Amino acid sequence: MLSLDLPKATLVAQPVPGVPWMAGGLGAFFPRLTSDGHLELLVSGRDAGGESRIGAMTFEWGDPPRLLHVSEPLLDRGALGAFDMNGAGYPWLVQHEGAQRMFYVGWMRLGGGVPFRNQLGLAERLGHNGPFRRMSQASWFPATDREPIGTGSCAVDRLPSGLWRMLYVNFVGWERQSDSVSHRYNVRQAFSDDGLTFDRETSSVAIELEGDEVAIGTPAPRWVGGGQEILFTARVRDYRLYSVPVTDDGEILRSRTRLDIPAGSWDGEMQGYPKLLHRAGQDWLFYCGDGYGRAGIGMVPLPARLLAK
Repeated sequence: MLSLDLPKATLVAQPVPGVPWMAGGLGAFFPRLTSDGHLELLVSGRDAGGESRIGAMTFEWGDPPRLLHVSEPLLDRGALGAFDMNGAGYPWLVQHEGAQRMFYVGWMRLGGGVPFRNQLGLAERLGHNGPFRRMSQASWFPATDREPIGTGSCAVDRLPSGLWRMLYVNFVGWERQSDSVSHRYNVRQAFSDDGLTFDRETSSVAIELEGDEVAIGTPAPRWVGGGQEILFTARVRDYRLYSVPVTDDGEILRSRTRLDIPAGSWDGEMQGYPKLLHRAGQDWLFYCGDGYGRAGIGMVPLPARLLAK
C-alpha cells in the first residue's frame, strides 16, 4: 500500500457552547460555498442525550475560517416510531432542478442484542436557505433481501454519461463479541436515471473490506481533469483516510493510497468521514477528528493531481 504525506490540517469547527443541538459534539457533515462566498458546513450535531439533528455552521473563509453563524436545526429527528426517530445525520447535498436534495442517515435505537439500526432518508428544500422537509416519512432505501441489515452514509454524483451514481455504506452484519456486538460494513454502488430511484437489484460492491478491517465508510468521489478517485474511511482499530483510483470505464480498483496527515490535539485518534470542496482552483479535504468529530472538523489542501496510484 502506498502512502501520501499531506500537511497538518487546520481546525475549522468545534461544538459551540450553549447550542443545544450540538451539546454532545459534532459529527459527519457536508461542506459547500454559499452564494456570497462563505463556507457552510451542514453538520450533524448530537444533543446532550446523544440524539442527532442536522444544522448549519457558516464561516468567513480564512486560515482558520471564522465562525459567523450557527443555525437552528434544518432537519430534526423523525416522528416517534419512524426509522429516524432518534436522529438525522451524515448529510449529502445534491442540487437538482432548482431544489436542494439532502440524502441523510436516519437511525433508531433498538433493544435486545443490536443497539441501533441505520437507514437512508431523503429531504428537500427550495432555494439555498431554510429548513428541509422530508420527501418521505419512511426510509428512502428500505431493507431488501440482498441488503437486509441497514444502510449508512452515501455520496451521490452525476457521471459524464448522465447516469446518477450513489456510493453508499452497506451493513454486512453484526457479530457477537464476548460482552458486546460489533458491526461490519462495506461500500456498494447503485445507479439511477433520475437521481431519485436507484437500481439496487443491480447494485454491486464498490469498496470491500480487506484484512482485519471491520468498516469501510463515508465515500467521497473526487474528479481531477478527466480522472477520478474515491476517498473513504477504513477502520481496523482507528479510522484513517484512504483513496482508490477509478478507471475510465468506471471500475473502482483495489490499489489504495493512505493519506497521512500529521496528528493534532483533536485528530490523533481518528481521521475520518472525508468530504471535498473546490474553491478558487484548490481542492480541500475536510474530515472529522477524534470521537467521530466530537473533537472537531478540520481541512487540508490537496495536490492538484489524483492521490491514488
